Amino acid sequence: PNDCITDRKGGLYFTDPWCGRERINNSLPGTAVYYCNPKKEIIRLCDWNEFGFPNGCVLSPDDSKFFLNDSHSSTVWIYDVDEDGSISNKQPFAELILHNKRIGKTPERSEADGMTIDRFGNLFVVAEIGVQVFDRTGKLLGIIDIPKQPSHCVFGGHDLSILYITAVDQVYSVQTNTKGFQYPIQTKKKN
Repeated sequence: PNDCITDRKGGLYFTDPWCGRERINNSLPGTAVYYCNPKKEIIRLCDWNEFGFPNGCVLSPDDSKFFLNDSHSSTVWIYDVDEDGSISNKQPFAELILHNKRIGKTPERSEADGMTIDRFGNLFVVAEIGVQVFDRTGKLLGIIDIPKQPSHCVFGGHDLSILYITAVDQVYSVQTNTKGFQYPIQTKKKN
């Protein structure tokens, strides 16, 4: 598994971009996205190799939408989340801005990686040129530029208003005017 996100039911969505690649001796036929439901049953949510490198994934604050990026393309996808945790109605949500050195090269890819979402449904997508921020309709609001290529981002701080961004050998923090969404954490009840 590469990236993951929990839902309110106690399930876990995760991406697997490595299966079937030459560098790993694996019996699976390719890359995929999965859901592990609360009963611990694992369900594959897409066709094998539907995505070149399925990477970042996140749920909307109400668990009704699932977002997915593919490091080998510039599209962020959005799905409806069904009652059983499966996903349907695949639609393009946003187009990532490519690094100008990569435009025109084959293949054109965003190097999209981790994602997070704020309480208002704004999506923060880490890609080659920085953290690209989209509103809930997929409109680009802006790009947070950092000195090194980022790999992931998450909200933190006492009120979840600080965006922490990881890079190869650095962690950056950016004070924002928004607040992140705190995903549900399942804990076992004491008897």
